[in-house]
Amino acid sequence: MRMLSRLLAIALIALPVPVVADTGELSEMLRRIPEAALPPGAPRLDISYGNGDAVRGVARNGNLAWPADDWAHEYAALRSASAAQADALLAGEGEAMELYYRDWVHTLEVSAPPARMGLHFLFPDSEMRLRGALFSRGMEMATRNGQMVLWEGETDHARDPGRADPTNPFGGAEGLLARFVVEGEWALWASGWPQIELMQTGGGATLADRGEVAQIVAGLGDAVRRYGRLVSARISIDLTGAGLEDWSDPGVHGVVIADVVNRREEAALIGFLFAPGTDTEAIAAGLRERWRGSMLARWTEAPDLIAMPGARPGFILAVEGGWGEDEAASNDALAALMRARENGTLAALIAP
Repeated sequence: MRMLSRLLAIALIALPVPVVADTGELSEMLRRIPEAALPPGAPRLDISYGNGDAVRGVARNGNLAWPADDWAHEYAALRSASAAQADALLAGEGEAMELYYRDWVHTLEVSAPPARMGLHFLFPDSEMRLRGALFSRGMEMATRNGQMVLWEGETDHARDPGRADPTNPFGGAEGLLARFVVEGEWALWASGWPQIELMQTGGGATLADRGEVAQIVAGLGDAVRRYGRLVSARISIDLTGAGLEDWSDPGVHGVVIADVVNRREEAALIGFLFAPGTDTEAIAAGLRERWRGSMLARWTEAPDLIAMPGARPGFILAVEGGWGEDEAASNDALAALMRARENGTLAALIAP
């Protein structure tokens, strides 16, 4: 471990880097979700964050004088939205509950089964549009903690297939019934009363304070500092101690996948947290040894590994690329990482 940390530290020192990591509002938004909002016994924690502005400015090549409905908004939304939100935007041909591509600025969605909750930073004028869309669904009104809450469904975390709506980006495709607070620049939503009320009042420890989340966010910040601006981050953390089911082969307990952009350069990051006592130095050595024979070697001759210090052993792998033919519409390096995930290449690279 110490040798790997020294090697990674030397690599960090050797490269010129910007002073500040542009991770958007990730940390601030995590501080708005109290840790107590996670239901007892939840098997895992999944966090999806998006920063549409990171793509919007790059797609416009720095020119802000474009029409409000231009293609840059579409690219920004589809790259920064969570998978469910992107599906809703596509299903609605650019409209999801009266929210349009340009409304995807900063978004956070958290899943800790059976609960779902999130925050949506609202583009000016979208507050009334979203509230109107919620009213049109026939939601009830209640006052909680001095704020108006729009809600549906008596049972927390319930799903009503009869109310499923593929254009609802807040779990609507699954018929998830939710509670909403829409005020000013923010929309807060949750699938249960305890979650929305805790988000309203705040106080106490937050998701930003939780050990594994804090470790991943700090490591992500170090990596983003080297490569540009954070577009999206998808974080999964096992809460059972048994490891993530979808990463069972390499025994991973936490994963972060990130899309990063810097002018016409892009990078894809994937970070891993392992069980305590895992020899990450051996994993890193094996990864470097197997790299040249993998499908990812076309992106870089040698893998760039970035330390992720903390209570659990971990590191981040970075892959760089330039804009492809579709320019800012997608990140080809990230797509390559996802193909490597699907076909088993990544699992083989980080195998003990």
